[in-house]
This record gives sequence, structure tokens and C-alpha cells, in this order.
Amino acid sequence: MKKKRSTYLAVILVLGLLFPLIQQVTGLVYVRPLSGNLPADSTNISNSWWNGDLQQQLENYASDSSVLHPACVRLRNQIEFSLFDKLNAQDIYEFNGIFYRYPYPAYNEKNAFVGMEKIRRQTKRLAELNKQWKQQGKELYVLIAPSKLHYYRDQLPEWNKTGSHSTNYLQYKKALLNAGINVLDTDPWFLERKQKGGIPTMAKGGVHWTLYGGSLVMDSLIKRYNNDRKTNLQRVKMAFERSDKIYPEDVDGINLCNLLYPPQERGLKLIHFPAPIQPKKRLRPVVISDSFFHVIAWTPLHTQVLDPETPFYYYYHTRFSAADPNGKKFTKQDVVTDIQAADCIIIITDIQNLEQFGFGFIENF
Repeated sequence: MKKKRSTYLAVILVLGLLFPLIQQVTGLVYVRPLSGNLPADSTNISNSWWNGDLQQQLENYASDSSVLHPACVRLRNQIEFSLFDKLNAQDIYEFNGIFYRYPYPAYNEKNAFVGMEKIRRQTKRLAELNKQWKQQGKELYVLIAPSKLHYYRDQLPEWNKTGSHSTNYLQYKKALLNAGINVLDTDPWFLERKQKGGIPTMAKGGVHWTLYGGSLVMDSLIKRYNNDRKTNLQRVKMAFERSDKIYPEDVDGINLCNLLYPPQERGLKLIHFPAPIQPKKRLRPVVISDSFFHVIAWTPLHTQVLDPETPFYYYYHTRFSAADPNGKKFTKQDVVTDIQAADCIIIITDIQNLEQFGFGFIENF
């Protein structure tokens, strides 16, 4: 009997040792991959073997590439979060069960103010461009995406709040409107909807607006364009999943934390965008935006309401389109050509990113 137990134990140990190899080859057990920036691959390994760097880097790479590495990272992150309220995710912070993204814990809009001189200079330049585009029959829209610092203000610690009027949000909005530029400010609208309840337009575990929130914004934008240009372009049509499934990117802030047991959020809905029975012409804008537009670009919402050739200038340093889904560098002539073929120009920026309003487009176009 004792010999049999030893044999069983030996078999279990051998299988335990072989499991990572078996898993690597067969994928027998699903291991959720990590989110965010992952370790560099072997192409970045140094050839400095003399001082031991090569061995250390190879060991690190072998560890990071292990099939069990994601599970081990999530376990470590879960222990540190549960016991010490520590998140191992860049720029992600949690207060009262709500996940925020900003550059440092004491971030405050008042301290990020760029000053009136820059605001006036950019607004004047954008007004000049707007005048040129209007002569070409094109509209310009500045779409201000909401801030979780406003949406969940009541749950924030005092150091993240401000009552100052010297903020980029208030001063840019005022200056743009005074310059006659079309501004769609979603922040107060989202706050109003939040008070009424219903499907969240910003998730507790998300960084951006939810897919539902982004869909409402795109529908409002197209409605505004139809009214301004007396057109009848395709509007948003949504259908809701009855199950408890959610769109994973609605909680992208939580995803970046790579927890073993991420907090669950109720109230979110998985949305579908059925093809219209009688489809209408779709809007073809030029989009200059931060990552808030990814919520539209990466989903069937884009296919439903936007022309497939719509160019997306991500932070004005990479151009995405149907022909270049992975993005590419561009020239000023590319931008000019895109605008000539477009119905309108849309600049999307969330309130925190007003520090870099236009992302260089206004100055360099």
C-alpha cells in the first residue's frame, strides 16, 4: 500500500511538472490573458553575456512567457488589492469601488489649467480654420467627452475635487462657443441622465464612456449634423441583449488591473447594432480624437452609422481607416485630402485631455 501511494505521488508530481508544457501545447485549460502593456519579447534581449545580463533577461523572458504567468500575476494583484488596496496598473486609482484614470493620485483639474493665453490662441486659430471649412460646405464639431471626476464627484476624495472656474473645461468651452464653433458638451447631459437612472453611460469600472453612452453621443451628433445641413443620414439603431453579458471594454479600467476576481458591475447592457432594413447614407467625417473614439471605431456601431472610409487620427499621430486598421503615419497632404472628401470635421477630447486640445492638429494643419 505504501509503495502504491509513492507511485501515485510520483505520477502526480510528474504531471504537475509537465502541466505547463501540456498546457502550452494543447491549451487544455483557458487562461485569461493579461490586459495592458505586456513584457517585451525576445527580440529585445541584450547580447551582453559577459556581465550576466543575458542570463537574467532570458530568465525574465522565460518567466513572463510561461503559460501560468497570467494566472500568477492576477493572483499577486488580487492579494495586494484585497489586503492593501494596491493596484498594479499604470494611472488607475480606486475610491469607493469606482476606478479612475489620471496621471497621479492628487490630480485636480485646477492644477492642469493651461492658461487663457493658450486657450485664446488655439480658439482663434480654430475659428479661422472653421471659416475656411464653412466656405467649402463642411461643418466643424468639437465634442467634449465626459469626465468621471464629474460623473462620480460625490464619491471622490476632496483632493480630486475643485470649485475653481479656472479649468480647461470651463474656459475652453466658453471660448469655443464665443468663437462660433459648434460644441457638443456631453458632460452635463450624462450627469442629467445619471440622475434619472437607467443604463450607465459611464461605468464604475471603465475609463471611457460605455458603448451605450458612446452610441447616444454618436446619434446626437448625427442628428445635429442632419439639422445643420438639412440632410437625412443614417441614425443609430440599438438592440439590447437580455442576458447579463456586458461589453468587456465597458469596464476597461478594471481590465487593466488584471485581478483574479474583478469587481462585477450590474446595470450594464450588451448592445447590438442591427443592419437597418432601409439603410441611408452614412456620415463621413474626419475624426481627430483620443481613445474615446475607440469605443465607436472597434464596434459594429461604426459600420452602422459611419462611412467605412472614415479616417481616424488617433492623438493626431496615427491614422486609422478601413484600409489601414493597424494605423500608419501620415502627411499634411493626407489630412487635406481627407477633409476635402469629408462631410465634417470632428475633434473629440475628454475633459482631462483638454490639456492637449487638438493634439497638435490645430497648430500643425
